[in-house]
Amino acid sequence: MKNHFMDRVSAYVDGELDAAGREVFEGRMAEDPQLRAAVEDVQAMVGAAAGLGPIEPPAGVWAAIEARITASPGAVSDAATVPIAESATAPAAPQATTRRTPAPRPYARHLQAIAAGLVLMVLSASAGWWLHDFGTPTPDQLASIEQPVAEIPVGDASVATFNEQEDRLTESIHHLELLLGQYGDRLDPDTREA
Repeated sequence: MKNHFMDRVSAYVDGELDAAGREVFEGRMAEDPQLRAAVEDVQAMVGAAAGLGPIEPPAGVWAAIEARITASPGAVSDAATVPIAESATAPAAPQATTRRTPAPRPYARHLQAIAAGLVLMVLSASAGWWLHDFGTPTPDQLASIEQPVAEIPVGDASVATFNEQEDRLTESIHHLELLLGQYGDRLDPDTREA
């Protein structure tokens, strides 16, 4: 289970919790040594980071950045740049703008609307056909349908009587009960039903 108080350690150390949240957190911290250790670790890291102070870049960094910008292809020349003080007072020179607009497709939306309409029409016709009531067959229609009739030979020796069938069924059930008693412990208890 995840300890949600561990997510609030940095908020506690930074003083971002409200009074009620801080009180609940401190109560939990008194009970949980792992949480207390995490708070101490974060406080130690914050203290160590505060003692570092600002880091100054080496002297040649800005010159190297400026050299890379001017050396890159398509870089703006110094003649085209205007200092900020001059640009605020001088009027802006007109610049040629090139906009790339997508090629016009006047029929694209119309074709999409036509395709959607055709799909809707086909679906509506299909639904209407499936939902259409074709009516109840008349007695004449029912009489014209040939239905196969099973013929059962009467008095045939191969046909078992009801009592013989009942005896076979009882014997089969008894055999299955014996097998279940013998191998029942191998069955999955979640799928076994009585």
